[in-house]
Amino acid sequence: MIRAARPEDRADMERICAHTWDDGDYIPYVWDEWLADPQAVLLAGELEGRMVALRNNLGMYEVHVADFYLRRKAYVAAVNRANHIIKEYQRTPAVPHALVIMQEAYTKLGMDDLAADTERVFKLNYPNGIPVADYKEKTFMEDTWDAMGLDK
Repeated sequence: MIRAARPEDRADMERICAHTWDDGDYIPYVWDEWLADPQAVLLAGELEGRMVALRNNLGMYEVHVADFYLRRKAYVAAVNRANHIIKEYQRTPAVPHALVIMQEAYTKLGMDDLAADTERVFKLNYPNGIPVADYKEKTFMEDTWDAMGLDK
């Protein structure tokens, strides 16, 4: 179940975010501020009464960030973010997207050997291209992303 986050979710949130980055995550520092903001949309996933990480959604959020860097011609940042996705979100739908972003960024940087290596890894793991989810309707997270206008 997806619901609005609550103050009592803090401990679970800190557990989930503890290993997002090597030196921790920023969310524990902004949690209270986000909860207090009446215009903020702070959601939590709950399973059996406990907040859980929405790993696929987190991975796809990182893909959007990497793509943002790529579109802004911040190619090194795009490669770094894509590498983070591949390391931290293995076995999620975010990985093939990260490989595509990484290959394009390496190409733009003139690092043709690394771009070719990335393409080889992609083709080996995804011979039919990026798997397409079989959703009939937009997910809640897609609607939220669109409402926030982050791809515009």
